[in-house]
Amino acid sequence: ISNIAGDLILRGSRMDVNAWQGTMFGVRLSKVRMEIPDLTPGKEVLNVSGEAEGPTSDFFAFMEQSPVAGMTGDFTHGWQAQGTGRLALKLSIPLGDTAKSTIAGAYQFSNNTVTIAPELPMVEQAGGRIEFTETAVRAQTVKGVVLGGPVTISATTSRDAAVQISALGRLNADIARRTGGPQWVQRLRGATDWRASLTARKRSADVVIESNLQGLAVNLPAPLVKAAAETLPVRFERRFLAAGED
Repeated sequence: ISNIAGDLILRGSRMDVNAWQGTMFGVRLSKVRMEIPDLTPGKEVLNVSGEAEGPTSDFFAFMEQSPVAGMTGDFTHGWQAQGTGRLALKLSIPLGDTAKSTIAGAYQFSNNTVTIAPELPMVEQAGGRIEFTETAVRAQTVKGVVLGGPVTISATTSRDAAVQISALGRLNADIARRTGGPQWVQRLRGATDWRASLTARKRSADVVIESNLQGLAVNLPAPLVKAAAETLPVRFERRFLAAGED
């Protein structure tokens, strides 16, 4: 914790710090409160809480620098965001055994644009809540717009430090064409449902996207040619490797 500005209060064996600013893991906090309830040697535990409002890109940087990165394999590395949000953070540090430190927080955001990878469509008008501890990350009912249609996203971590992200969405090709979607969207008409999963481990990720394309007229190279009323089950798989991996 650095750049602290506030008041230090000592009462008997207790210490309190009420600060109006401080920096932790690269994020500037406001309303910072720190306390050591018992200064008796061997019993000192530092509790820290604070809030921050700012760019979502700063939150991704916080994730990379905090203990959460080790638990999640730094899965947000390379993510980009436009927009802002609000971070609430709590940290408990046994000063005699910092390895047992705990962290808990939540990030609330709305109307953001998030890009996971250049090869994947961006999530526009994204909003929701991400909760995390030193051992887990969870996001439920994060909503946004992908390729002209609504999407709902959830995420959780598994015991092997993998992050599982699931998405259910609807591609609206007519809207996507008007709003500057990828070039291949120009060959589509109509709308269709899709689902996707992303499993991230140590900066690598496996992506699977599936749809039966019902409701979508497709005029791409064969065999991806069909009328809107027809179904054509498709499955797209892609592995994104960390730098230096083959």
